[in-house]
Amino acid sequence: MSSEYECLVECIFVFGMQSLRNVQSKRAILEIKRMGEVDQKPFRDDPNWHPFKIDQKLQEIIDEDDKKLKELRKEWGEDAYNAIAKALLELNEYNPSGRYVVPELWNFKEGRKACLKEVIQYITKQWKTNKRKRRVMT
Repeated sequence: MSSEYECLVECIFVFGMQSLRNVQSKRAILEIKRMGEVDQKPFRDDPNWHPFKIDQKLQEIIDEDDKKLKELRKEWGEDAYNAIAKALLELNEYNPSGRYVVPELWNFKEGRKACLKEVIQYITKQWKTNKRKRRVMT
């Protein structure tokens, strides 16, 4: 990829993040998702805790035999376990070295990362809507 293209993508990403912060609503399709956001206090007592294992495809997956995750599942049930497991996988995918939350442009309607094209379309639509509103007010 050319550096001009990478610069354009970064600019659109930053502009998209700023625009979405200003227009978030319950009806919005595209919003900022904080990948892997979960209260980490219960897990911080051991900074070396790594509840993952390598599968046959050489990908990191949740280690279901992990002591803390077993306790979580036993005490809080399958839904809580699945929520934590999903957040841990997101943290590991987006920032495996630091495991801190990373913002991502997300298509909540389809439950996936938003592609560049739809972010541009969404921002353009929001911009046109705001532009029309300003004309009506003046």
